[in-house]
Amino acid sequence: MPSWAEWAGFGISIVGFGITIWQVLDAKRAARAAQSAAEMAREATVRAREQILRDQAIAQLERATQLLRGMKLLHRRKQWDLALRDSDQASEAIQAFRHAVFGLPLQDDVVIQACINDLVSMRELVEEKADGNHESSPPYLNSILDELIGKLMGVLAGCRRQERI
Repeated sequence: MPSWAEWAGFGISIVGFGITIWQVLDAKRAARAAQSAAEMAREATVRAREQILRDQAIAQLERATQLLRGMKLLHRRKQWDLALRDSDQASEAIQAFRHAVFGLPLQDDVVIQACINDLVSMRELVEEKADGNHESSPPYLNSILDELIGKLMGVLAGCRRQERI
């Protein structure tokens, strides 16, 4: 017949085993909670990164429109070298926007490409104007710029409104 010490030892073993099972289950719940929190943090980081990239891309397009607006004044003042410099910078900013954006709708991509092409054509006119070989007037060049600015502002409005980039 077991002694009272054996019964006490058996009881302590049962309680200890129960506590161990409870701690294992508690640790498993904690691990799941930590894993869930890590996944939520990872998703928040990805969303924040995407937002930063989106904001940077939009800033590039805004910079391009500012440069184009400034070129209008340079055309009126016939500061062709500065207009060429700003044209190059605007083109670089538009291309940076295009390369930074994933999933840009086709119609916006077509508009961006058309703006790049128009800037190249206008740059050639300004180069000829700078060399004195072209009769294009500043109002004509500025009308091209107005059209480009309008197109880019349309893309910008769509990007801001629908957060589609």
